[in-house]
Amino acid sequence: MRFTEKYTPIFVIVLIALVPIALWLNVQNMSFARPATVSAGVGELAGIVGAVLFALSLILSSRAPFLDKAFIGLNRLYAYHNRIGQIAFLLLLAHPLLLLARYAPDVKSAANFFMLSADYGQDFGILALALMILLIVLTLYLRPRYHFWRKLHSLFGVALFFGVFHALLSPSTVFRQSALLRWYVLAWMSIGVGVWIYRTLFKKTFAQTKAFTVAQWRSLSEHTLEIVLESQGEKLRYKPGQFAFLTFRGAGIPTEKHPFSFVSHPNESNVAFAIKELGDFTSLLKDKLKIGVRVLLEGPFGAFSYTRAKQSKQLWLAGGVGITPFVSMAKDLKKNSYIQVQLIYSVKNISDAVYLDELERLQDELPNFSFSVYESDKNGFLTADVLAQKLPDLLERAVFLCAPPAMIDALRAQLLAKGMVREQIYSEEFNF
Repeated sequence: MRFTEKYTPIFVIVLIALVPIALWLNVQNMSFARPATVSAGVGELAGIVGAVLFALSLILSSRAPFLDKAFIGLNRLYAYHNRIGQIAFLLLLAHPLLLLARYAPDVKSAANFFMLSADYGQDFGILALALMILLIVLTLYLRPRYHFWRKLHSLFGVALFFGVFHALLSPSTVFRQSALLRWYVLAWMSIGVGVWIYRTLFKKTFAQTKAFTVAQWRSLSEHTLEIVLESQGEKLRYKPGQFAFLTFRGAGIPTEKHPFSFVSHPNESNVAFAIKELGDFTSLLKDKLKIGVRVLLEGPFGAFSYTRAKQSKQLWLAGGVGITPFVSMAKDLKKNSYIQVQLIYSVKNISDAVYLDELERLQDELPNFSFSVYESDKNGFLTADVLAQKLPDLLERAVFLCAPPAMIDALRAQLLAKGMVREQIYSEEFNF
């Protein structure tokens, strides 16, 4: 990953957060001799920056294609979305607590400060914060089922909507002194609300999804199936290693969006995905799926591509159904014969392995591609020590990982401990 690719999004995010701080400092005449004034001023600033970051967090969750590209994949994008959301929540939580020094000098008035009243501006702020706290408890700590989690998560936009009215009706002194600050904050909050309204109310109507139908499907193993989709419009353009969100319409299949990597190659007429039974949705899919079922595809997304690495020698590590993007990328190696790839496919036992015939065929056809299966039931977990024994030139290779998050985290840490540079390691985790 180049320096500009890695740090440009961070720079933009920091800049967006620093602008309201600079505007606030420009008009703030805070007396440091009065602790209550300092506390209230900092509390006001916390609310301003928190509101901007909260709006930015919702914008990042939109999955807009230009954001996927700017952040080099949705995994990294959603990591920033989560971190920014957490920072925003802490700032917004600190906002009313720090204001207590000015507006609630005793316990009784402090209690009344958080009660609904005839002050509509304050009431909207209380409702926004209360809803945020409730949603964070429900989504992060109670861990509901995926479809219910998605519905709850979408309600964060309602909290921001209340926040907009709180900002509009706020008696803030600095807002009165700086129209630029006021409109900067309101502009970001309005964009955030607009993105939320689009995603929740109009996405189904205006979303850039492509219509497909199930052309065929087959069981690859006891717990994994492959579906082949035929386009109902123009051919889909994507790159090997990318993924898409699929929504099934009909046959009693829940209309939930789930991400799956392409196992097909862009040159093929149809697109194919391998799906493993990992939960209620994927388990139900195997029983309900029929030829002709309509499927909406949103994407492609992701930047998991072997062409991004500088090294001509590469190691691809797949765990379980994480083999899918590698099958697609292996089909693409013919046009990049200078890249030498060793694929190690880790499974519990050989019965769990899929696409072995396809990988063996590619190994026979491509002099720059070889693969092996690693059975963890027989040999224990795949580790960096095992890899070093198999590949003496391990530290010279670019490493691509697609596996369960725990496996990716463990192998990444072990490879770094052996001296591998972080920029040599690429991963696709679906951990968003």
